[in-house]
Amino acid sequence: MRLDDSGAWGRVRTIAVREFLTTVRRKGFLLTMFLMPLYGVFVTAMGALPTLLAKHSTESRVIAIVDPARVLGADAGQIVPMDPEWKARFFGSFDEATKAFEAGQVRSILRLEPDYLASGGSAQYRHPGGLLTGRRVGPPYAEFMRRRLLAARVDTALVSRVLDPLADSVFVASPTGGFERENVTRRILLLVVPLVFGFILAVGIFTAGSYLLQGLGEEKESRILESLLAMVTPDELLAGKLLGLGSASMVLVLVWASLGSLSIAFQAANLTIAPLTYVLAAYYFLVGYF
Repeated sequence: MRLDDSGAWGRVRTIAVREFLTTVRRKGFLLTMFLMPLYGVFVTAMGALPTLLAKHSTESRVIAIVDPARVLGADAGQIVPMDPEWKARFFGSFDEATKAFEAGQVRSILRLEPDYLASGGSAQYRHPGGLLTGRRVGPPYAEFMRRRLLAARVDTALVSRVLDPLADSVFVASPTGGFERENVTRRILLLVVPLVFGFILAVGIFTAGSYLLQGLGEEKESRILESLLAMVTPDELLAGKLLGLGSASMVLVLVWASLGSLSIAFQAANLTIAPLTYVLAAYYFLVGYF
């Protein structure tokens, strides 16, 4: 392709500007650019909705426990905190717990069999869950049971060590030498970020290619292509289209990458994306596109 004179470059620039403006004004392009991030936010929000519903629920945060053998070390009528949000209320019989459940005083019932220590027999009674709330966050049964079972039989300090035998501090080898505190969030994002960039590049490249084919098809059907080729060379026409549509797709990629970077900045302030990553993303996009 030879575009040595300014006139040829001027025609290429005119075609590129026209293709760019035509593309970015398309409803489909604008919907893709803005609705795709909103769709990602929607999917994420739907995944977190059960937890949010549970946290903002006005239902009782008290559960009933029927423990006839008193293996948990609490008397009937006693209320014991389970965690900062939940409380356990002990009942002497299952019928009393059922009446409290029907009156809405307790969220659910945990019934322990008289031979619980030997058989481990227990049952939970609660309302049926809906599509989004069937697995919502509930009371920490397992943690509470461990603490109560151990607290009634061993020293309090030993209970803490048994339930939390290892320190939370984990250090990993640092690339610069020595050790640094492990950051699980950062490790996950280091895996997710390349996948997101790859997805953005793939969608951007296919979007640009589809608009190129669509534009050529429309011009061929309307006989505009023959008129254009009477004024510019095929190389100039193709170069202008590639530059214009590539620029429009680059805008799409930059908008998505910027929104993704803002999301990462809000959720993981300690994770920074090196500027070289954006340079490499632009390079791979151009190579893949052309």
